[in-house]
Amino acid sequence: MIRIPQELVDAIVDGVAEARSMKSCALVASKFRNPSQRILLRSLTIKCGYKEQERSNYGALSSLLSESPHIAQHVKRLTLKLPAGQKDLQDVEILQRVLARMTRVKHCSINGTYIRDTRWSTLSASLASAVLDFITRQGLHSLAVACLEDLPNAVLLRLMTFVPRISLSYVLRGEHKSTTIADFHPYHHRYSA
Repeated sequence: MIRIPQELVDAIVDGVAEARSMKSCALVASKFRNPSQRILLRSLTIKCGYKEQERSNYGALSSLLSESPHIAQHVKRLTLKLPAGQKDLQDVEILQRVLARMTRVKHCSINGTYIRDTRWSTLSASLASAVLDFITRQGLHSLAVACLEDLPNAVLLRLMTFVPRISLSYVLRGEHKSTTIADFHPYHHRYSA
């Protein structure tokens, strides 16, 4: 049996270009599994179900992270697609467990479902709290928020306190006024929108 040094295995896996081949690499041998998972799972999307056409992946992610908790450390870029309106409390509890396992995310995107469909005020208090707790404990390098209506100024200020780079796209507040960084002039020199 030939023994291949882990550094060589890592170099081989780093050279694989397509996701299908990377998935195959993860199944070759245990030496290939972690480097393949690190690349395959560096970007993750957590999505809610929208109306009845689409199902959330909260449960599948929760099961995956329960069976293989080390996978959470590979996720560096996270996209969180928020629901349009109230979600079942059980779904929120599952999402809270998933977010609690994420500890090394550096770039996060929070997206509403569609413009004027997702309102901060219609999110359950536990979901809003879970999202804010996740952001404040992460040590994010950047945060993008898109398609979210009536985001309170207090929430925006909290986000700006914990994330050095924030971009806002189609984020409306109050009476459908666009929020600009000028609204937060004390932060103007440190943050971009």
